[in-house]
Amino acid sequence: MRGCAVPLIPSEGPVLTPTAAPSFGQTHFSGLDLGDARVNRRIIDLADILVAREAESWSAAFADPADARALQRIVNRPQATHASVRATHTRVTLDRMARTEDVVLVLHDTTELDYSGRAIRGLGPIGNSHGRGWECHNARAAVARTGAILGLANQIRHRRVEPAVTAAEGMAGRRDRESQHGGGTGGHGGARGGTGGHGGTRRRAAPGCTCATGAPTRSSSWSNSWVRAGRS
Repeated sequence: MRGCAVPLIPSEGPVLTPTAAPSFGQTHFSGLDLGDARVNRRIIDLADILVAREAESWSAAFADPADARALQRIVNRPQATHASVRATHTRVTLDRMARTEDVVLVLHDTTELDYSGRAIRGLGPIGNSHGRGWECHNARAAVARTGAILGLANQIRHRRVEPAVTAAEGMAGRRDRESQHGGGTGGHGGARGGTGGHGGTRRRAAPGCTCATGAPTRSSSWSNSWVRAGRS
């Protein structure tokens, strides 16, 4: 009949309801296996907390005592190594690179992880060799045309070799310490070579590194490597 609406009869089968898009944690860590299903689910939640509060410190992001305890338990698990935790994220990133039609830019940068003053085994010199920690080299993949971040294609934690101290450098360090206590060069103001300030300690920055001042610092130079999608 003209002008009459025909009612729609639903087809047989389950009714589909819209589902929320997977969260950051679900996307990048759902395949992670740290030996316990509860731990695997918890690390997804913790990753989502970090992303939601990325501008805050870790202590502020995990202000909830339950979250802080969960993080402590996870990082103390022997299965939670640097390589195992980032493995699923790296696979997701490489898959995104392979599926990207545009040119992919891989940005290389080294961040200093500063643990000076802490009793942690395996630390090496950082900055001008007066600090202790690790060098963390990051390879971040991004779409060249839009700047969209795809993720970390790789990340290497590196410990620098302890610098060898020559006899001459040892004597220089001794004279510097004496100058700080008023011996040898006349107390304060005994800096040599025009360095000025209190004491005569001369600090030479290691090649390619920056001076660590407390919080992790980034190196001043970025090296850009243009690659085709899916190639490193």
